[in-house]
Amino acid sequence: MSSKTPLPDYGEDYRTVYEHRLEGAYERPLAEVLRYRLERLPRWLATKRLGSEARLLDVGCATGYLLELLHGLGYRHLEGIDVSAEMLARARARLPDEVVLHHGPAAAVLAGSADSSYDGIFLHHVIEHVPRAEIVPLLAELRRVLAPGGWLGLRTPNASSLLAGALVHGDITHVTPLSEWAILQALELAGFDPDSVEVLLHPPRLYWSWSAPVRAGARFLNRLRWHGGRLLDRSVCVLLDVRPRPRSGEPELEMIARR
Repeated sequence: MSSKTPLPDYGEDYRTVYEHRLEGAYERPLAEVLRYRLERLPRWLATKRLGSEARLLDVGCATGYLLELLHGLGYRHLEGIDVSAEMLARARARLPDEVVLHHGPAAAVLAGSADSSYDGIFLHHVIEHVPRAEIVPLLAELRRVLAPGGWLGLRTPNASSLLAGALVHGDITHVTPLSEWAILQALELAGFDPDSVEVLLHPPRLYWSWSAPVRAGARFLNRLRWHGGRLLDRSVCVLLDVRPRPRSGEPELEMIARR
């Protein structure tokens, strides 16, 4: 995250927001994530064939939940960065010593890293906290430390969503709302090939379990809701003649870019 922030020391104080809004409902054990196909791991990890020897970096790792899941899947070359010393202390307590953690703004920490240091970088719900003028330099630095053929995965509240106002402005530490087109523009300015950038969609995963038929049935209904929402998004864009039309109207926007 950036060292220039809209609130004094918000990086240290963000623990309160994180706990109240995310941690309790979001963090689930790996066994439950795999059994119920919960959305806790990036889907593209499997499709892009980043094996257990891949060097992975989580920028804005918070309490280390994603790193914990990745370690449980067998990844061993893991690193995390966060501006909050308190969040990192909690991450350190939950993660094995072989996971390397760095304290400080991402750009400053990465300045000491060699070119092509990582095969995959996660930038999940970080970029919306970064002042607009610092976004392209940060993405350029991430590209520098990304190995050729490596992937940058980015998640942020979707400014193109019908719920954009509630999502973008629902956190006082959000300073830069971004749509997929703005992110694509920033990635291109940072040196990424725009043809390598993908927008990912997330229809709820289906599964069946005799031990949890109600939960499985609810997931099926949620899948129908997702398709209905997608149809509504497209209809609104047609009615309002929105151009270019966003490829994703989901509340959370996920994009990946190849080095």
